[in-house]
Amino acid sequence: RDCDNAWNLKKDSRKMKERNFRNTSRTNWRTKSYNRCAQQGVDDAVQRIEKKCFEDDSSQCTGLGEAAAKEVVMQNFCSPGFASQHHGEESPPNYKRECKKAAYSI
Repeated sequence: RDCDNAWNLKKDSRKMKERNFRNTSRTNWRTKSYNRCAQQGVDDAVQRIEKKCFEDDSSQCTGLGEAAAKEVVMQNFCSPGFASQHHGEESPPNYKRECKKAAYSI
């Protein structure tokens, strides 16, 4: 199962329901009934997939946290300014080492 794509499932399903199962004032009763049933089926499937991906299996949440931590490190610590603040001017900064230290300390 591919839960990486489940993050946009609700938005994508709304678009699909609007495109394929929309009721208008010109829609007859039989089609309206069919469309309501189809929309409910889509909503049920979205809820089932989201539960499977986000509640039953926490790897998506863990992965999201790890990705967020990496972004924080990259934006705040993996820059030349950060390393030079932690070393005297006499030695050239080791950016990779400082970035790894920052990442491990989170």
